[in-house]
Formats: sequence, structure tokens, C-alpha cells
Amino acid sequence: MSIDDELIDRILDGEPSDAEVAEVLRWLDLPGNLGQFALRVEMHADLRRSLRRRKIQAESLPTGGEFLGVAPDSEARSNHSRSLVRRRLFVGIAALVAALALTLSLDPWKRHRAPGAPSSRTAAIVREVDAVLTTRGGRRWSGAELLAGEYRLEQGLLNLRFDNGVLVFLEAPTHFEAVSGKRLVLHAGRLSVTVPLEGIGFAVATPEADIVDFGTEFSVDARTGASEVHVFQGLVRVHPRARIGAPAGEPVDLETSQAIVIDETVGKPVEIDLATHGFIRSFDEPQRKFCRAVKDLKPAAYYRMPISRGFPCEPPEYGGDLLGDRNRVPRAPGFLGGALLVGGRSAGRGAVVSTPPVLNAGRLSITAHVYLEKPTDGSTIVTNFDGDQGNFALTVDELGRPRATVRPRGGGLITCSGDDPLPTRRWCHLVMTADGDHIRLFVDGERVWIEKCPAIAAGESQPIWFGTDRGVRAFWDGRIDELAFFERSLSRDEVQELHAAVLDTIRMKRQSN
Repeated sequence: MSIDDELIDRILDGEPSDAEVAEVLRWLDLPGNLGQFALRVEMHADLRRSLRRRKIQAESLPTGGEFLGVAPDSEARSNHSRSLVRRRLFVGIAALVAALALTLSLDPWKRHRAPGAPSSRTAAIVREVDAVLTTRGGRRWSGAELLAGEYRLEQGLLNLRFDNGVLVFLEAPTHFEAVSGKRLVLHAGRLSVTVPLEGIGFAVATPEADIVDFGTEFSVDARTGASEVHVFQGLVRVHPRARIGAPAGEPVDLETSQAIVIDETVGKPVEIDLATHGFIRSFDEPQRKFCRAVKDLKPAAYYRMPISRGFPCEPPEYGGDLLGDRNRVPRAPGFLGGALLVGGRSAGRGAVVSTPPVLNAGRLSITAHVYLEKPTDGSTIVTNFDGDQGNFALTVDELGRPRATVRPRGGGLITCSGDDPLPTRRWCHLVMTADGDHIRLFVDGERVWIEKCPAIAAGESQPIWFGTDRGVRAFWDGRIDELAFFERSLSRDEVQELHAAVLDTIRMKRQSN
């Protein structure tokens, strides 16, 4: 049987006979033919459009002996329907093409083509947040598109769009190489990738592995000596690289909610927990029920902690400044959209608002979502205390318990603490209220602690500190999100309505994931 372009097109359109399938599989076993086939695939745009994420997820990817180069015999055909053979053929073709892209391209660890070469566009820059991007020679890159070559994201965040709608989100510091519209090399750093159906086959290479996508949302963390791959939705195939004195490991298929780490000294993938909140996978700030519920209560100031420049507020005149190392923007995934990341790998040191809203009504409410990475012996969520000035603080005490503190008009301090430490690695919703008779502390809308307290003192115009205190101490270790101030005391019913919106938002997020 002659293998020509007409037959290849029929294969790609899903119209082959069983005999043609077997013959093409044998033909593809020869490297030279694989190259010819790949060139035809590049011209055949219907390939990617014919693939559908659900079909790919429903079928496990075949291993070497099942598809690659082995013709199905009569027994195999009797055990599998013709449609199943064809579906596997399509998946196998995608895997072959992706693998060919890996092998035909020059070794990314040796090739360094400088950006600027003619006709070498690889991706468009969609959005950036305080980004400083440089080329291999250290020159600042300010174009709207990336050309093939090596780059360093020195600070900030960068959102790129590759061929067929593939979105890549990069977090500084990151060293990467844009090889083509379908391939990126991550030498070191962190990124997240969202791949639509049309982008199936997009590949990310790290020093430890090649990662080939099959309609997915996934993240990669490449650090010294190890690479992590986290799949949030869909399916990827991970090819461990060969090591000195050891061959490449067997490919590993990762599906939704699976994650692995590959260490250069071991080489064998090891399963790890999915870092659900560990990567920035979008710059968008969802407008969900909780956000609407807060705004309906008319806050004096609302800090949504979005993925954006500075420390914005609604209304904007109460915005502030981020503290810490600007090389890593102190942002992280939050309860909704972005969050303020304090401590940890971000080098974030909180934020300060020098021109805050005037909170002198004698009554006050603060609502916030907090995420604590590990047990603490005392840290700050938000405060305006400065010596004998200021009138409120929402903190965690030396035993790890949430604590609300206010300064009443008669002087001194009154605190209201929870009985148990805040849990770690879980979002908690905190609300503190002061109504002129009592202060109350709510945790997740249900548990409440009460202390008698007269009207609180005037706060004048004291700066407000987020994630730290006036002395830039007592750092929060985790994330803070959706923090709002009210110049009145929220009622118990209003707090419970907010918590109902919290639960509804959690439910919506789970459904969308």
C-alpha cells in the first residue's frame, strides 16, 4: 500500500479502514516517515479541531507497545471496536507529533537564539504586572510580542498568548526560552498554562522532564534539581529526561488533580499533593456572590487584593503600597481572584495605606479571608496601632488563636480571642465588630466570642498596616484576601448572610474546577 498525502489526509479526517490503520502504524515506525507525516500534520489544521478534551480524558493514553509502531492483529481487532482504534490513533498521532517537536528542535539546553531574529515570533504579551523582562544579554525587552529566544522575568508577572490560544502565566524570577508557538523551555521558575482544544500538543520542557499537553490547565515549578507538575484540569504526558548513567524513565500520564515531582538524582516521578492554591493561574478577579454581598453592605473601604499594580482599593483614594521585595510580586491565588501574599517564597512584607478611610464613628466592623501556611506564635492581619495611637487590630495571638483588639474612648485596650488556634492551609472567614457595647469575633460565620466594650476611640488618620505592624514585625505567614472596613457594626444576621455567600462561592469554585 502506498502511503501518500491523500491517505494521510484521510487518516487525519478519521476515515481510514482497519487495514490502512495497520499499514500507517507500521510506516510511522520509521523515523524518516515520522518526519514526513509530521510536516503533513502541520498543514492539516483539522487535526486539533477533531480532537475533543472529553474523549481524550476518557481514554488513558496508550503506552509504547499498545500503539507506537505495533500493528493491531486480528485478536486485538476482535477486542476493540473500529471507533476505539481510530480514537487511539488520533491520540497517538498527537503524541507522535508532540514527541517529534521535542526531538526535531535543537537541544534547548545548547541552543540560544537571540530575540530579534526575522520571522521568529512565538507569543504575544497579553498583560503584565510590574514586569521587568530581559533578554539573554540583559537588555530590557519592551515589545508587544516575544521572538524566539531566551528571556528572564526579573520581577513581576507576565501573561503570554501562544499559538491557538494557549495562555501562559509566568511568575518572577523565571528563566525561560520561547522556542516556537507550540513549545516553551522553563530553565528555572514557575508558570501556569491554560490550553484550549485548538492548542493540544503544546509542550513545556524543564531540565528534568518534557511535558506535553492534551487539553489541560497545569502548572510547573522548576527549581534547582527538581521539577513539579500539577494538573488542575485535563491530561498531560510527562517524559522524564535521561540522566547521567541512566536512561530516560517511562512516560507518566497525569489527569485532573494529580501532581508529581521529578528529582534529578532519582529520575523517577513521585506523586505529591496538588498545590491547589500554589500558582497564579489567572489575572482575573471574579465577581461572585461574596463580592456582591460585601458591596451591598456599603463598606467604607474594600481591598479585593487583585492581581494588579500597587495595593488598590474600592474607592481608589484609599489605596496603598506593597512592602517587600519587588522582584517577586507579593500576589497569590486567593479566596477570590488574587490575594496578598506575606512571607514565604514571595518575600512579601505586607502593605500599608497611608491615607486610610476615617474610622471615628465609635463603631467598626472588619471582614477578611485569611490563609495561614503554618502555626504561628503571633502575627498581624490588619491594624492601625502605633504606640498609644490607633484604635483596632485583627491578629493571631501567641497561641495561634484569632484575636480582635480595640482601644475604647476611656483608654486602655480590650481584646476578644477565640478558644482554638486558626487551622493551617485552609481559608477562614473572620469578622470583628464593635457596636459601642460589645466587641464580637466571628470565625466562619458560626463561632462567635463576645466581650463588653464601650465605643472605640477615634483613629484619626493613622496608617493601616496589612500583614504586619507599624514596626514591620509580626508578619502574617500566608495570604489575606477580600478585606473590608465598615463604619458601623454588622449585625449577626448580616455576618451570617456573608458566610452564606462564602459557602456559595466555595460551591461555585468547586463546580468550575
